[in-house]
Amino acid sequence: MTAEPRDADTLRGARRQLSWFLFFRILVMSLFLGGAIFYQLRAGASRPGAVLPSLYLLVALSYLQSLISAVILPNCRRTKLFAQGQIAWDLALAAALIYVTGSIESLFSFLFILIIISASVFLPRREILFAASAAAILYGSLLDLQFYGFLPEFGGLHFLRDVSSRDVFYAVFFNVIAFFLTALLSGTLSERLRRSQRALERKAIDYEELEKFNAAILANITSGLLIVNRQGRIRSFNQGATRIPGYTLEQVYNGQIQELFPGFEILADAGLQAVSRGERQGRDSGSEDDREYPELSHHPTRLTPRKRPI
Repeated sequence: MTAEPRDADTLRGARRQLSWFLFFRILVMSLFLGGAIFYQLRAGASRPGAVLPSLYLLVALSYLQSLISAVILPNCRRTKLFAQGQIAWDLALAAALIYVTGSIESLFSFLFILIIISASVFLPRREILFAASAAAILYGSLLDLQFYGFLPEFGGLHFLRDVSSRDVFYAVFFNVIAFFLTALLSGTLSERLRRSQRALERKAIDYEELEKFNAAILANITSGLLIVNRQGRIRSFNQGATRIPGYTLEQVYNGQIQELFPGFEILADAGLQAVSRGERQGRDSGSEDDREYPELSHHPTRLTPRKRPI
């Protein structure tokens, strides 16, 4: 009976996480794409006319994709598939930015690391490794194609031709190692976090069921029962107890027990010892219920100081 609400809560939580992801993704891509455009304008690159239109196109595509995703997300129920699509798009966009900014000369290879970390928030460890593998393939392919002279130069782009195999090897080696180490570390941490969250959810469910069970017991027992805190204020008052003074829980909640039962003593924790039964005269409401259950008004449990050994 409670599975459907929990599923709805899980879906809302996943959508909320994805909404924040889209928001921060826009900030990050705006920062780096805007920084690349600013650098091209200020540095006076030798062929700014070829690089700048490509950067403007990437900015437009990034905003368009984020807008479409934001429209789809509120009605999306397959949030995991949605997250996979976002990670795939980010990998392609990062590869395109590295391609536009010079392939091996590009400073944006670290974007793949950010994407792998973001994937760890939504995906299990195996799929995080898939993301790292895709990043390694995309980056390695760009550099290999540039080294062998097969990297296409769309839109008038030109790439460094005299690239040594040593430079390509070190660039691919260190970046790929960084990709997989990030995937392993972030995947391990995210799995531990998910296990902790599931354990907390199970405990919360157990406590909720226990609270309902206790409430059902208190509501159905015939004996009068009230619960007070250490300051002597009433916190619970079952149906049986209402027959003794004639008040409901709403009327006595948070009130001092001495006001309801004058002379009732609240002792410190160290000096409490429960005895079998005691008697205390409560206010009689004169109702038929009081006459029908006289034991409720004359035999509540009493607490007395514990005797200390001499």
